[in-house]
Amino acid sequence: MGIWIDSNGQSWDINMEGRALAKMQRNPDFKFCWMKDSPGIDDESNLNFYHEETIGEQKGQIFNKVVTVNCSDGSPVSGRVYHWVKGPCCGTPLKNWFIICTKD
Repeated sequence: MGIWIDSNGQSWDINMEGRALAKMQRNPDFKFCWMKDSPGIDDESNLNFYHEETIGEQKGQIFNKVVTVNCSDGSPVSGRVYHWVKGPCCGTPLKNWFIICTKD
């Protein structure tokens, strides 16, 4: 388990570690976000965040390529959801959070 530190110095134990986490921590384009700070992000019927896509014969809701959310440090940003943890997850006691990347 690794530790995410945001731009305000707040830290959380998350289920990422090693080089992937270190690379994101050095890159200001990656931001830690709580679902509660971006109402509707966990509602697949919310068109601000999702669209329907068909893969093969199966339809499903997919995140929009770019979404606008509020980050844990209070800043609003637009980008793509990079890592998603809804509910309990192995490796961290935290629930309902995600990491967004502001660059393609």
